[in-house]
Amino acid sequence: MKIFQNSVNRYHSLSLNKYSPFYEKIDRQFKHVQFSYKGSFDDINLSFINEYIEKAVSENEGSRTNLFRIFVELAQNIAQKSIDKINIQGQFIGVGILLIHQADTYFEIISGNPASVSDAQIITNKCEIINALSFEELRQMKRNYRKMNEGEMGNANIGLIKIALISGSKLNYTIETIDSESIFFTVRIIINK
Repeated sequence: MKIFQNSVNRYHSLSLNKYSPFYEKIDRQFKHVQFSYKGSFDDINLSFINEYIEKAVSENEGSRTNLFRIFVELAQNIAQKSIDKINIQGQFIGVGILLIHQADTYFEIISGNPASVSDAQIITNKCEIINALSFEELRQMKRNYRKMNEGEMGNANIGLIKIALISGSKLNYTIETIDSESIFFTVRIIINK
């Protein structure tokens, strides 16, 4: 039984810029989704998306909880790490894209945002390490990162570790070059129902 009752719901609030072709590419690539949002990941928009997820998956408590927790981690990553930013009342908020696809036995959540070229190797290394670790090793890695001070390098991207732990699946990620200063980072996560 489908939990998302509506056909595709797409909410887009982006202006055109050099990142637009990358957002559009993802939107076209994953056109058979139940939910698609492109825009800023500020508190108002996050509240709206949260309400939508709550209503859409209210029939399946476990899936809803995991989907929501992964959504929060991905949204925080976009809000903080995206180099495509919008000024909302004096605060610069990250812009990105988030899509949700529902199949019979799983959800797939896809997010994408531009990042700096200097972050590309860090992201790649982090994802490769996470994908190579067992569940117990990931839990230990998360504990170790939590013990580090805020400014230490290891504390970055702890959200990716949480996502792997919650979903129990590998991080399916891609990095595309935009220009000499920026890349586009996309991650796809499978959440079993």
